[in-house]
Amino acid sequence: VERMLTPAVLEEVGRLRTAGQAHFIDKDIPGFIATMRNWVNGVQIVHSSLGWNTEAYQEQELGAPEPQSPKEKAMDGLYDRYQPETLLDLGCNKGRFSYLAALRNVRTYAFDTAESLIDKLYLFAKATGLPIQAHVVDGARLEPFSDPEIRFDMVAYLAVIHHLIFTFGKTVQEVVAQADGLCERVAILEYVSSDPAETFVYTNYDPELYPDYNVPGITRELLKYFDAVEAIDISVSRTLLVASREGRPDTRKVHER
Repeated sequence: VERMLTPAVLEEVGRLRTAGQAHFIDKDIPGFIATMRNWVNGVQIVHSSLGWNTEAYQEQELGAPEPQSPKEKAMDGLYDRYQPETLLDLGCNKGRFSYLAALRNVRTYAFDTAESLIDKLYLFAKATGLPIQAHVVDGARLEPFSDPEIRFDMVAYLAVIHHLIFTFGKTVQEVVAQADGLCERVAILEYVSSDPAETFVYTNYDPELYPDYNVPGITRELLKYFDAVEAIDISVSRTLLVASREGRPDTRKVHER
């Protein structure tokens, strides 16, 4: 942790360590506890405005109940078209799309690794009575599923598949296989291109290393499992790939614990 500290904080921690060691040498445990408590009580938390998962970001509300951005309007239209009974929002972040689905009375399961965001979403759902179950789950560790007891009517991977591929080393084939296992009727995968405006993808994408990370490649893989795939452009660099199954028996089930 010391490598992440500023010189001023590192100096303060050094003084704290010296004081703590002195208390231990003297076998003065109450003095050690008092020193630590005084230091903790004196710590000032400064909110950062950088990044997508900051304190200030977490404090922001989920927003208006009406869809605002092109992406929100597209997703709201898909909720209306397919009328899912259950939704798995994998990598839900703050839970904006879970919120929009829950407003339509869709039983929504919101998964993310950011505990602070999930905590806030859980408390929001509890306070409002909306049908959202928020869980801290690492989507990169989910294996493909085949048991229909744990399938969801609709599964959404919004702004997440590029992280699964570039950060966690998943292949397009593995991501799509996971979506197939989790999904009963409709899977929505958001593709983010290597446009300079998309800094993360732009700096990590290599066509030789990731030959299938493109709209045609992901679509080909989806068609191995689904009957149809529709591409909806929501910006110059982002596309929703909507994979659906038609004419299947109504065996929708969701695993609940």
